[in-house]
Amino acid sequence: MANRPNVYLIHASDAVQHVDYMKEILIRLKAGNRISSFIPLEGAAAWALPEKNLLAGDAIVVLLTNQIIPFKEEGEKYLKSLQNKDLKIIEIIIDSIPYDSGFYFFPDDAQPIREKGKMDEAWGKVEKGLEQMFPPVNGKEKKSDFTKYLKYAVAAIVLLLLIWLVPKLFHKNEVNFTFRVQDALMKQKKDTSSCYQPCLASFYAESGDAENLVWNFGDSLQKTAVTGQYPEYLFTQAGTYTIKLAAGKEEDAASTEKKLEVKPVPQADFEVVNNGCVAPCQLTFINRSVYADQYSWDLGNGITTTEKDAKNIQYPASGNFTVRLTASNKDGIKLDTSKSVTIAVDESPFARFTASYSGDEQHKYRMTFKNNSQYSDEYTWSFGDGSDLLKTNNQDAITHDFPSLKTYRVALTASKNRSATDEYTDDVYPRKFIWQYKDYIKAVNKTNPAYMEEIKKYAVKDAARFPR
Repeated sequence: MANRPNVYLIHASDAVQHVDYMKEILIRLKAGNRISSFIPLEGAAAWALPEKNLLAGDAIVVLLTNQIIPFKEEGEKYLKSLQNKDLKIIEIIIDSIPYDSGFYFFPDDAQPIREKGKMDEAWGKVEKGLEQMFPPVNGKEKKSDFTKYLKYAVAAIVLLLLIWLVPKLFHKNEVNFTFRVQDALMKQKKDTSSCYQPCLASFYAESGDAENLVWNFGDSLQKTAVTGQYPEYLFTQAGTYTIKLAAGKEEDAASTEKKLEVKPVPQADFEVVNNGCVAPCQLTFINRSVYADQYSWDLGNGITTTEKDAKNIQYPASGNFTVRLTASNKDGIKLDTSKSVTIAVDESPFARFTASYSGDEQHKYRMTFKNNSQYSDEYTWSFGDGSDLLKTNNQDAITHDFPSLKTYRVALTASKNRSATDEYTDDVYPRKFIWQYKDYIKAVNKTNPAYMEEIKKYAVKDAARFPR
């Protein structure tokens, strides 16, 4: 005769109704010669199995409820260590908490029993699954007689009558609800009282009057009443919401309420000081972010910082730069924003020229001037030799014949729109320096040969300082 397995039932105290369902199933399995016995184990001590008594083929059934969560991870590791004893480990999902797919689990659709509309039907499927897992020894199963089934039927009818009649007698309904949220962190949370915006909340009503449920989520944006046992609602604004659930008709309605805090996410923003300045210049960025305590700046010019404000940031060249600020909070939620800043080019008049000797035998002291000015539209030349001022409105090169060979201070004034001006001066000597040098050498050699070697020590243009 094959041995019948022992069943160890691990459960918590927060699902008495479901524990009773499970115990009734195990009693029927035992009566049908499918299991030898079952041993219920509750609370934190539930994981302390009598390892010495465990036999191959024995089964461990875990009812997954909220109070199991603190011990679940450690308990599952412990159960896995026992699998070398050829044990069957079964997890029955009562609440929406993760289950270990490495074990047997019920219901097979993974929808928690507490969230199913018809729990009797759900537990019926669980019982059929366990019957297949534990067949009767010798193929014989005790048959329940008609009287036993009649007793269950009568009890069910009485229970339904009580559910319907008691609220009528006392003019009230029992009502409660739970909810879980998914927020900006994109994580599912169970039995929480806070979340970040936007926050999607999924509600589950526990009431004997499922057809007369009315929800008020405490949100001014809620325009119509919400009904049903499993509603969802999206909270888009930060704040503390009082969620109310009413069950039953007006004369015997019952209600309950809970609070949900929707916390704001960081909002990144900043102000730019001195935007549009002329290069090179400095910008300062004032942080206007809210609901954040950590910051990261990318200032578009190769500089980054984690200071709250980015002050006196140097931009040496003109152009458009994209500045980005990322603001985050202690939970790692971050948002960023960016703005374009402009460093302008200095377009005020800028006067410059270069001079070159262009004389010949007829024009011994002629010089050519190339106008290199920028951002100007009118030019005035003063050649420093007493000649009249020369005004032009273009940048064409000009020539000028000086009266004699000496140094002249030439000035160019560039203006724009006849208002802003800039002036540039330079000393010119109307002769090629190479010839000037040779002439000086000849002159000095004739008049004062002793200076010959001394002159060679000076630059070509310095030779002009020596008299012929």
